[in-house]
Amino acid sequence: MAAALPSQASKAVRENSQKAAQKAVQKTKVQVPRKGLPKIAEKKAVKKNAGPNAGQKKHKATRKEVVARNKKASLPKLDLGQLGLRNLGPSVMGGRVVDIEVEPGHPWIFYVATASGGVWKTKNNGTTFEPVFAFEKNGTVGDIAISPSDPQQVWVGTGEANNRNSTSWGNGVYFSKDGGRHWEWKGLPKSFHIGRIAVHPKDPKTVFVAAVGDLWAPNPERGVYRTRDGGKTWELVLKKDAKTGATEVRIDPQNPDIVYAALYERQRDRFDGNHPAKRWGEGSGLYRSDDGGDSWKRLTKGLPTVKMGRISLDIYQKDPKVVWALIETEWIGKAPKGATIPKPQTSNQPGYMGIQGEDGAGGALLTDVISGGPSEKAGLKAGDLVVEFGGKGTPTYQAMIGELRKHKAGQKVKVKVIRGKEAKVLTLTLGSRMGGASGRNRRLPYADRIGGQIANKIKGQGPLGFQTGGTFRSEDHGETWVRVNSLNPRPYYFSQIRVDPSDETHVYVCGIQFHESHDRGKTFKVGARGVHVDFHAMWVNPQDGRHLLLGCDGGVNMSNDRGKTWEVFENFDIGQCYHAVADTRRPYWVYAGFQDNGSWGGPSRTVYTDGITVTDWFKVGSGDGFVCRVDREDPNVVFVESQGGNMFWLNV
Repeated sequence: MAAALPSQASKAVRENSQKAAQKAVQKTKVQVPRKGLPKIAEKKAVKKNAGPNAGQKKHKATRKEVVARNKKASLPKLDLGQLGLRNLGPSVMGGRVVDIEVEPGHPWIFYVATASGGVWKTKNNGTTFEPVFAFEKNGTVGDIAISPSDPQQVWVGTGEANNRNSTSWGNGVYFSKDGGRHWEWKGLPKSFHIGRIAVHPKDPKTVFVAAVGDLWAPNPERGVYRTRDGGKTWELVLKKDAKTGATEVRIDPQNPDIVYAALYERQRDRFDGNHPAKRWGEGSGLYRSDDGGDSWKRLTKGLPTVKMGRISLDIYQKDPKVVWALIETEWIGKAPKGATIPKPQTSNQPGYMGIQGEDGAGGALLTDVISGGPSEKAGLKAGDLVVEFGGKGTPTYQAMIGELRKHKAGQKVKVKVIRGKEAKVLTLTLGSRMGGASGRNRRLPYADRIGGQIANKIKGQGPLGFQTGGTFRSEDHGETWVRVNSLNPRPYYFSQIRVDPSDETHVYVCGIQFHESHDRGKTFKVGARGVHVDFHAMWVNPQDGRHLLLGCDGGVNMSNDRGKTWEVFENFDIGQCYHAVADTRRPYWVYAGFQDNGSWGGPSRTVYTDGITVTDWFKVGSGDGFVCRVDREDPNVVFVESQGGNMFWLNV
């Protein structure tokens, strides 16, 4: 074949290139049918490169299809167990303590039970605490018991026994044979709330449990349980009905065949307020067994005959024939026939200032002075910086409140303030928070705050006063009783009485305030002023009655002078956190609200090798802290809430 000429070859190449280009263009064109297609639809089809379903009505997915599609599109499951958790705090404030138990003979070793933070233990008199019940299936605790014959054996009953509508339920009882290092679940899963555990003084395998039962509904697993084999099996030895549980069980330390118990009929519903919908009933009462729990006798002589509510017990260790009881009844706060109506009295609460404030630069900054209140009458003004209260320095607002708690209504207090550049000293006469027959409830003239009964009113309540309940004492193993005082503060939430194991002269009652008597209950006065209120637990050293441990909503406090002065342990994290939020700065800060301990803010990390400390946290709100929010544009602006619908903001 003859070779092509150069000019012919170039022409052939050009023709082949043109044909290839035309084919490429044809492949990219959309073939749109021209006939029968509306012009608008034609344009849309060309514009959107529509397929064969162009022009058809779009299918609207059903809810079921959307849910199914979202499930398929969801992220893969994350193994959160691989995430490390850091404890940020705060420990600068405490939390609700429900029991304190001390190792016999070693008062520097004790356990602290919390409402929702498990159990903590100290081996050095509170210098340090360690969590010893942090990895069980339940962290809410009702009671702790240490075996008298073997202190390494410790029992924990889960489920707080205080009848708040925020109370958490438990899942039974746990046992440790090595001082809390390891725990074994011992059953009673439907007991829900444990009021008390009592261990036989000589036989550690014999244990009694007071099971309160479900707070919200009837259930059969409630009453007094007994085990004789260390928790392998349980007997329900004292039972009333599915509505009545047990709050107390106590063993005579010298004769363990004698056992005391208190039954309690109560129930909450979703519509009640401070008090349970049912606070007392026919099922409530005091019982005694003389054969180690095999049989029981109801104790009635000298006790109220009306319906009773919650009952607390304590045995005088030096002379166990003497038993003390704190009893609630349906007549609480009333003036029975033959009683005299008391005059309005000031409550046992601290004096009233009539101010609101926050931390200022070196003092307590008053942000509001209530019109007509004690502070306004004294000449205090919004914007004043309080630097001294009653001669004590007040570097923070909380420090001023702490000093206020030490003073009662009617007292005159010197208050030093900085106003502008001038220092002034003003005399403040504290007002009163009215209680008793103040007009809040004239049908209950002897009522104390939130459902309790005021102290020292036996004569005023007349011959039928015993029907209203109060403080009772027996000298014959509970066979007969004598009412020694009218006192019973807010029974459903506190109801705890303690007698000095070595000197019955000293009797203590826990309530919103701490009540102490030094004449066998004839008269009570308010003690522990300046300590956080709401007291739930107490221990008195049997070898030295001056040594006291006191548990409240603010943590654990210790006194070595029979309550004249107190030390608070601010070194373990037991606050009940309702809500937490992070701000937008980096690294972020955290703000949280706590039950009865206000709202606090603190950093998520620190550059110091010691880590986050108590001094890194600062208070941004008081009362029952709840929801916190932070301004997205300015992280220094924080909004906080507290009980009663209160809400405010501040610049931190």
